[in-house]
Amino acid sequence: MLDSFLSQNDIPQHKSDPLCEILMNNGDISALQLEKTLVLQKKHPNMRVGEILLQLKIITEKTLVSALGQQLGLRCLFDENIKPQVQALNLIPAAYAIEHNVLPIKTDGHTLEVLISNPRDDELIHMLNFLTGKIIDPILSTHQIIHKIVLETYAIHDDDVLIEKFGSSLQEPISKDAILRIAEEKPTVQLVNNMILHAINKGASDIHIRPQEQTVELIFRIDGQLELQRNFPKSVLSAIASRIKVIGGMDITEHRIPQDGRIRMKTATVTIDMRISIMPSLYGDSIVIRLLDSTERLMTIESLGASSKDAENFIKCLDKGSGLILVTGPTGSGKSTTLYAGLQYIRDKNINIITLENPVEYRLRGVTQVQINEDVGYTFSRALRNILRHDPDAIMIGEMRDEETAKIAIESSLTGHLVLSTLHTNDAASAVTRLLEMGVHDYLIRSTLIASISQRLVRKNCQDCLVPEPINDKIAAEINVIPAATFQRGQGCKKCSQSGYKGRIAVYEFMLVNNYIKDMIEEGVSSDAIKEEAIKHGMRTLHKQAIDLAAKGLINIDQIRLIINS
Repeated sequence: MLDSFLSQNDIPQHKSDPLCEILMNNGDISALQLEKTLVLQKKHPNMRVGEILLQLKIITEKTLVSALGQQLGLRCLFDENIKPQVQALNLIPAAYAIEHNVLPIKTDGHTLEVLISNPRDDELIHMLNFLTGKIIDPILSTHQIIHKIVLETYAIHDDDVLIEKFGSSLQEPISKDAILRIAEEKPTVQLVNNMILHAINKGASDIHIRPQEQTVELIFRIDGQLELQRNFPKSVLSAIASRIKVIGGMDITEHRIPQDGRIRMKTATVTIDMRISIMPSLYGDSIVIRLLDSTERLMTIESLGASSKDAENFIKCLDKGSGLILVTGPTGSGKSTTLYAGLQYIRDKNINIITLENPVEYRLRGVTQVQINEDVGYTFSRALRNILRHDPDAIMIGEMRDEETAKIAIESSLTGHLVLSTLHTNDAASAVTRLLEMGVHDYLIRSTLIASISQRLVRKNCQDCLVPEPINDKIAAEINVIPAATFQRGQGCKKCSQSGYKGRIAVYEFMLVNNYIKDMIEEGVSSDAIKEEAIKHGMRTLHKQAIDLAAKGLINIDQIRLIINS
């Protein structure tokens, strides 16, 4: 921190520049903070006062922009839902607006109102004047707000322009040669690219292109929920589907059977792996694209969201060096994220780690990752037999779905390997009974199973619009809390698109397989009995962990009820 350069003797007793005076008069900074800022500016002459205040987290960017507006006599605008004029958008190309983070919002023929975040960039103002032929009327806003609106606005605007360029050329029926040609033309390529980039910028995990009788719906899955983005004319479906088939390496002429494809896309900041599924429907090709950010920073054990005790227990299990650790839960509950966090931890131990995955979701440096291909007979069980001859110390199996894979995994952990894998069970204790049902002998489970972790992903409250959430006696009884319990929920605001939710969080149930539980593992044992014993020895259930998160204002009552009923 810049603050560390200061000593009390450094603080001068003199007045500040106009910006700091405005901030102090507004009550945004104190006299001491003002003096510290001036000292640091003297020691870092290349930094502006505002930069120093932001780096020290004394003020927010919005506060700084407001003060700059006062100082320079410029208007400020912080409305994220502003709708720019189409005529204004046509004056500045999307690429230029994105690169320079400017947003044209209104023109009256002679002047052009433009949102900018740096009012002192005279060169930018002159360039905008030259580019548009208009007198530029700058309006201040934060860099983040402008960036968000620019990406969303130009994506929609460009799509409308591109669709107009298609004209009537996409009316059905259309020949195969013609649709292949259109799939490679610039408007089609740009339209599909815009969809993908828009989804990436909104943090979507999936893109759904869903044909209806008259239109095509573009839907994104964001934080686990489907959100309709817009409707396209039905006439563009053939071109969109054909373009996606081309980039996914699929048969462009096939419309009768499902097809799967895969492609990697690089942007300036991220590398996205896309898994594509196309299925024929009543109204045309239905398309789903799963987006996986392979450059995304993987979660560490500490950042998973588990309690400090559970995180400590997880690390202790990984430190054992051999045995079996299972992560359970339904599809989409974040099991792979937990496994990757475990791999990140053991990767630093300088050991040979091999993973079997279908598909490989994230690239891990220093780990040998194997892609399962069941179409050619390269199954989990076959691959597992092969890699045991590859001198592994630790093995991650994406999913134990059959008896053969389970038995080989158990035997591997028995012979000195650390094995991490997943199972589809409702809670941690049920992992034991599921292994027994798969034909694994009870004595092998007792000898190898170290821990079973069950988890769910739930939606987080938006922290910018929290309000108290009342609870009646009926709901209190349902979720097993006292009626006087205090909870919160997001009421909806601009930052969460009026949903009340922003992001997701994992809820964990961590069962250590101690000697008491080992003694219970035998044919016919119930998962309820194992769960009861685990609770006796300190395991906190998914239900209890969810209530803890709700008490902190992180989730609401609906999310607790989802966990109870899952």
